[in-house]
Amino acid sequence: MKAIKLILLGVSLFSFLPLGAQVFDTPRSLAEADSLDRVQYRVLYQLDFISDPTDREFVTQDQVRLDIGTRISKVYSQRLYEADSAAGPFLEAGKLPRKIVMDVVPPMILYRGYPKAQDITTDYRLPSAPVMSYVEPKPTLQWQVKPEKREILGYSCQRAEVTFGGRQWIAWFTPEIPLSEGPYKFGGLPGLILEVADSEGDYRYTCIGITNLSAGENIVRWKWNQRPTTRKELEKIIVQLYANPEQAIKALGGRTSFKGDPMLNLPYNPIEK
Repeated sequence: MKAIKLILLGVSLFSFLPLGAQVFDTPRSLAEADSLDRVQYRVLYQLDFISDPTDREFVTQDQVRLDIGTRISKVYSQRLYEADSAAGPFLEAGKLPRKIVMDVVPPMILYRGYPKAQDITTDYRLPSAPVMSYVEPKPTLQWQVKPEKREILGYSCQRAEVTFGGRQWIAWFTPEIPLSEGPYKFGGLPGLILEVADSEGDYRYTCIGITNLSAGENIVRWKWNQRPTTRKELEKIIVQLYANPEQAIKALGGRTSFKGDPMLNLPYNPIEK
């Protein structure tokens, strides 16, 4: 699969990973947005994950932000945000930027607690196509807190385990930061999650920084061409995208082309099975 990865990186302006393999998106404007809340804390995680289960030596990395507000928290890729920000001047001038970023990054933005307190809204970026958006209830995570402890970033952490999304997860949370939050959809523990990983070694979030933004920044939702959908319908689209990316992108109204065989049959290793 390494040869295919190199081919894909060579034919796209922007590349990102929809929780499984490399597909591509063009940059999106951050000029217009709705303000939802104010950021109180910003937590930065390093995400290490296996995009291709048949090639476990290839580990993809990203940095993921968790912005915690008074009512809403937002989880999103810092690299993708920085790429969109860098593209802003080009987009405003009506130009298409090139080679601003060539990394693979997660395409999802999660708004936890929006529009209602028990909801999660997901904006899922697809290649050169509308942003698919759906709302689902927050998961009820049945954590089992264990006695083991360890230190992360100078904080005393305790182990907890849970089954979620078809995987077994081990988390380390710190009661020293009494925020019931964590990366992705994880939360509900009596302290901030500083590390969480699945038992198969496919996904690992590790906290690398915590900032108290007492001055406050806005938690915003960008005004993109969002198309309402459901999680089930989006999963069908993603499966089609991996089976035949060029055909699926064109069916969504996007425009793209691949060098060589368009039937690339990309690997699919979603965080929720």
